[in-house]
Amino acid sequence: MSSRVYKDLIGSRLGFLQRSIYTLLSCITLQFLFENWKTVCGWDIWFWDLRDSPVTSLFFSLVHTVAWCVLALEHALLEPFYLIGMKQVYYRLWGEVSPWQYMSRRLQSLITHMPHPGILCFLILLWVYPHMSLDRWLVSTLLTWYTCIGLGQVTNKDYIYTEEQSKVRITTSSRCVVT
Repeated sequence: MSSRVYKDLIGSRLGFLQRSIYTLLSCITLQFLFENWKTVCGWDIWFWDLRDSPVTSLFFSLVHTVAWCVLALEHALLEPFYLIGMKQVYYRLWGEVSPWQYMSRRLQSLITHMPHPGILCFLILLWVYPHMSLDRWLVSTLLTWYTCIGLGQVTNKDYIYTEEQSKVRITTSSRCVVT
C-alpha cells in the first residue's frame, strides 16, 4: 500500500483517506494474525528459564520497559494523529488544506524517510526475549530484513531533527507545572 501505483490510484480521489485506510487495514491484518497465530512447538531457537535468575529476569524487564517508553515518546514527537490518518480526515471535513502544508520541511523529510517510527523498538521487543521459538524467529528475521531495507533512507539530518525536537518538547513540558 505504500507503492506509487496504490498512491496514484487512491490519491486521485481519496488522498485524504490514504493513511486512514492503510492504518485500518494494517490493524485488521494484525488482529487476524494475532487471533489465528499457531506457535510451532518443539522448535526453540533459545530458551532461558528466568525463575532461576532474577538478574536475567530484571534485564529483560528493563529492556522491554525502556523500549516501550521510547516507542511511546517517538510517537508523541512525530504527529501521531497525522501518522494514523485522523488529522487528514479532520482537516478535509473542515475544509482546511492538508496538514502536510503546515509541517516544517524537516518534519516532512523525516516522515518521508522514516514512515514507521519506533520500528527499532519493535525489533528490540521481538529479539530480546527469553523464549525464541521458530515462528517468533521467523517474524523477527523478516521484520529485521524489512527494516534494514527501509532505514537506508534515513539521513543524518533526520536524526539531528529528531534530537532537536526531543529537547524542545522536554524543555517545554518541564516548564508546565501543574498546581
